[in-house]
Amino acid sequence: MWKQQIEMYGSNAAKTDPKPCPLKIGLIPAGSTNAVVHCTTGLSDPTTSALQIAMGRNVNIDIISCWYNGDIERFATNFVGYGFLGDVLKASEDYRWMGPSRYDFSGFKTILNLKSYKGKIELKEGITSGNPKDINICKNGCVVCKEPTLVLQDDTWHEVEGDFVSLDGCVMSCCSPQAHKGLSPAAHLGDGCLDLIVHRQANGFRYLKYLANTAFFSKPFTGDLVDVYRVTEFKFYILLWTSLLQ
Repeated sequence: MWKQQIEMYGSNAAKTDPKPCPLKIGLIPAGSTNAVVHCTTGLSDPTTSALQIAMGRNVNIDIISCWYNGDIERFATNFVGYGFLGDVLKASEDYRWMGPSRYDFSGFKTILNLKSYKGKIELKEGITSGNPKDINICKNGCVVCKEPTLVLQDDTWHEVEGDFVSLDGCVMSCCSPQAHKGLSPAAHLGDGCLDLIVHRQANGFRYLKYLANTAFFSKPFTGDLVDVYRVTEFKFYILLWTSLLQ
């Protein structure tokens, strides 16, 4: 993506909206969660992925572009997070030698010092043929992803302000061994939207309950502290963070 941006826009690459990239990328699972492979093939098997690459199988997926102060910071293929899950992923980088168990260890340490972040979210909602709480999931032959028809509700930014434990953007369901149906089970691979999950301030026990509902019961949006929006774009402004250890 960066190479294409630089070739097309030169020194203005970081300040220009990215274009769809025609380059095909084959993924063979060799990581800890392998979320992209899980979401595109339904399992995490190197042989299956290798055979699908050899057969020329392909699927279109959305890519997230992350911006800061008017510049593209990076691209993401499945997830962006601020707050709890973002803190876990950042902390886990110091324990890569532990393998997949580093996420459980980092999660335990992070929840012992659970923080809330006072901030403001600005978002643009998109209209597709479904919503984040659908019971039907995106799979092979999905009509929404094959011929996405995206229409913005309007050109205004909707605001959500409050104290948040986590703010998570899923451009696909993000299923993995840790959450078999994903953080947002009904998210589509290529509808031009991401599902923005907003978890309002809660104590450690209530947040653990949310994590259990997501990981073991595939019901991430139960409870009155979790909101989810299907958006085309969002901005987050952090105002203050406080510890919830007490």
